[in-house]
Amino acid sequence: MIMIFPLSLKLRNKTSALNLELLSRAEKLELTPIERDLSTQATETASKQHLASIKNVTKLETECRYLKAMAHKVSPANDHRFMVASSVHLEYFTDNLADSMEGLLAFGHLL
Repeated sequence: MIMIFPLSLKLRNKTSALNLELLSRAEKLELTPIERDLSTQATETASKQHLASIKNVTKLETECRYLKAMAHKVSPANDHRFMVASSVHLEYFTDNLADSMEGLLAFGHLL
């Protein structure tokens, strides 16, 4: 009977260790779908931000082409009003471009 007790104790210890390992793996399996969902949400958000940045850059490029075309049509030396309007548009353009670049840099840090 003395031999059975150490064997029984070893089996209980082994069973306890296996139960702990099973619980640990079960917790990891529960976390995996949550992590996957969070990763998917982060990817979708980053994609939306990227598309918004592309739209902003396209809009700014279009405005820049328009301003260049207007600059070629009207000589700034002949029309002081154009110079004032042009400088206002240029300031708006550079502010928006800076904001867009900050957004793109932030997007790069998310990845």
